[in-house]
Amino acid sequence: MFCFNKYLHVFCNICYNGLMVTVTLPKIEYLKLKREANAYRNIKTHLFESLVQDPVDKVIRDFAQTKLYSKAFLQDLEKGLRRSSYGK
Repeated sequence: MFCFNKYLHVFCNICYNGLMVTVTLPKIEYLKLKREANAYRNIKTHLFESLVQDPVDKVIRDFAQTKLYSKAFLQDLEKGLRRSSYGK
C-alpha cells in the first residue's frame, strides 16, 4: 500500500470578513504551524504572568479608589486573589 501520509493535506475552514474560506496545507506544514503556535502560547502565558501581575494589595487599592465596591466585596476579592494562583 502506498503511503500518502507525507502528502496528506489538511483542510481548514477560516472565517475571513464573514466568509468561510477553505485553505489547504500540506500536513507537514500544518504540524509545524501547530507546534509553533503552541510554543508561542506557552511563552506568552509565562511572559504575561511575570510582567503584568500587580501585587494583590495594589489591585485591592485600585478597586477601592473607584468607590464602586463595598468593603465586603473588597474583602472577598482580596481573600480570593490571595488563595488563587494570581496571589502566589
